[in-house]
Amino acid sequence: MNSTATPMEPHYTAHWGPVQRVLRFGPRIERLSPEFRVLVFAPGSKYLVYATDGMSLPGTADRLELFLLSSYPDAEHEAAEVLAFAAFFHLSEAILGEGHTVNIGRPIISGASCSCALLSLPYLHGPKLEWQDSPRVRCLWMIPITVAERQFKMEHGQEALESRFEEVEFNYLNWFRESVAEPSHP
Repeated sequence: MNSTATPMEPHYTAHWGPVQRVLRFGPRIERLSPEFRVLVFAPGSKYLVYATDGMSLPGTADRLELFLLSSYPDAEHEAAEVLAFAAFFHLSEAILGEGHTVNIGRPIISGASCSCALLSLPYLHGPKLEWQDSPRVRCLWMIPITVAERQFKMEHGQEALESRFEEVEFNYLNWFRESVAEPSHP
C-alpha cells in the first residue's frame, strides 16, 4: 500500500478476524483515493462485515472509515457499492461524521425498505473498534435506515431515532424491515 491511504486492515482483523475478500472500484473513486477498497469479513455465521479502507487520506482533519453489516451474502456488490458511494461523497462533497445520514437514492438491494443510512457509533463492537490509534482514525457503523427514519432523525435528532430502535428492538440486519418511524410504532 502506498502512502496515500490509511491502512485499516490490522485494526479490522483484530475485531473480525481475517479478510475474506478485497473489493476494488473503478477510476472515479480511485482518482480521489488510489488505494480505496472494501474489505469483507465473516466474523460468524449470522452476517458479513463490509469495511472501507482508504476513505481516510493523510492530512484529512477528520479521518473516517465506515463499516456495514449484512445478512445478505448475495448482495456483496450492493453493500460494497453503498460504502463506495459514501466514501466518494466524503472525499469529494462534504466531510461525513457521526450522526450524519446518507440518502442512497434507491433501496440498498432490490425490494428493500432501507434506502438511506445513519452513521452511528459501533455499539455492537465497542469503543476499541471506534478508534484506531495510529494513525488516529474513527470507524463508524453505517446502519441502513428507511426514508421515514431519516426524516424522523432530521426532525427529532439521532438520540431519538436510536431510542426508537432500542424500544422496538429493531433488527439492524433486516434491510426489508418496517420503519420504526411509522405511526404503527409507539
